[in-house]
Amino acid sequence: MADSQTAKCDIHPDKPSMAQCTECQKNLCSLCILRTDDGAIVCEACSKQAEPVSVGEAPAKAKRGLPLIVQILLSIAVLGLLLVAVCFGLLYMMCGRK
Repeated sequence: MADSQTAKCDIHPDKPSMAQCTECQKNLCSLCILRTDDGAIVCEACSKQAEPVSVGEAPAKAKRGLPLIVQILLSIAVLGLLLVAVCFGLLYMMCGRK
């Protein structure tokens, strides 16, 4: 790829090039980048032959939400907070005001 600070998108000359089409070597900005099933970057013209699955710089898998480990850790934290709340509630009921 040409130097991204000087290269311009072949479709949008006012935008900087972020990548090149792996098929025809066109310079592409972030609006023009398409990805194929195998993750190759292609332009719109070449995508008709390769059938893209995602638009933009990041693969589709990267946009599906939080990773599993983060979901598990957040669930554990929420359950821990609920347990603390229940324990304080029980202590208040047993040792609370008379």
